[in-house]
Amino acid sequence: MTILIVTHEMDVIRRLANRVAVMENGKIMEELNLADNRNIPTTKIGKILLKHESEEVKVSV
Repeated sequence: MTILIVTHEMDVIRRLANRVAVMENGKIMEELNLADNRNIPTTKIGKILLKHESEEVKVSV
């Protein structure tokens, strides 16, 4: 079963998903396995989203 959830609320995503695709301007920038702590985001947007998991993240589109 696959569910697509679009949100900036990474704390919600961590509870619901094992994998996440980080998108910017409609393009997938990177895919991360949230269960693997060694999987560190490499893109700017990925770092922003995962750094501020429990804060509101404002991303300009």
